[in-house]
Amino acid sequence: MLTGFCRYQSDDGPAWGVLQGDVIYPCSMADVSAALNSGSGDLPAGTPDQPGVHAPLLPPLLPGARIFCVGLNFGKHVLETGLGMPEHPVIFTRFADSLVGHNQPMLRPLESREFDYEGEVALVIGKPGRRIAEADAMKHVAGYTLANDGSVRDWQFHTHQFLPGKTFTASGALGPAIWPAGETDITSAQLETIVSGETLQSAPLSDMIFSFERLIAYLSGFTTLQTGDVILTGTPDGVGFKREPNRYLVPGDTVEVRLTGFPGLFNPVEDEQPV
Repeated sequence: MLTGFCRYQSDDGPAWGVLQGDVIYPCSMADVSAALNSGSGDLPAGTPDQPGVHAPLLPPLLPGARIFCVGLNFGKHVLETGLGMPEHPVIFTRFADSLVGHNQPMLRPLESREFDYEGEVALVIGKPGRRIAEADAMKHVAGYTLANDGSVRDWQFHTHQFLPGKTFTASGALGPAIWPAGETDITSAQLETIVSGETLQSAPLSDMIFSFERLIAYLSGFTTLQTGDVILTGTPDGVGFKREPNRYLVPGDTVEVRLTGFPGLFNPVEDEQPV
């Protein structure tokens, strides 16, 4: 059974644990940081001594972790947008409060009806580094997780800067856990997004324009990547705003992001409520 680090809502607030199936075995944040920082991606195997619990999952983000997102990184997705092939990775960021955990509702904001899905694979940085060579890049990846880069399309395209449409509160998702990278090669794994039972995105990761190694080298060229930083590596074609007719998310929808060999990231869709 695949084992990974998860973050969950305990009776005392957010906490960390080891996720096996749907059971959480509590551990400390220091355990998580040490395991990621080791650069090996090794996570605890077997059942820890603590009794298992069931609790709502939160996005597996360390305090202060930065969330880097890559746009236009699958060739067919670039073609469906009508944009030119990028010469360099298209980078933007998300805020931590724009993400919810597995099984938690993604919220369609009050300001828009153009709420879209984007299934992605995310890298979690272990060993910090600056100006990392592509040949060494995967030594800095401690684990993988899944992401839904939920996008509010009209706000995304108000200007050429993507940020406003990419970081509405609770508009995206991350999880269920950080699965160890180890020696696993996922570059040919299949990435899929299923909306209310219909597969709307499906592509092998080998279709990416910029490889994991290239993305890490590029990002570390302008900033020191830190333990726990997360890199969303791009989405395939099949997004809702380029379908005829448009297929935007509405309350009652469910979205699952799947990657070969990993548990899926599942989220219902609800409307944000006025406060």
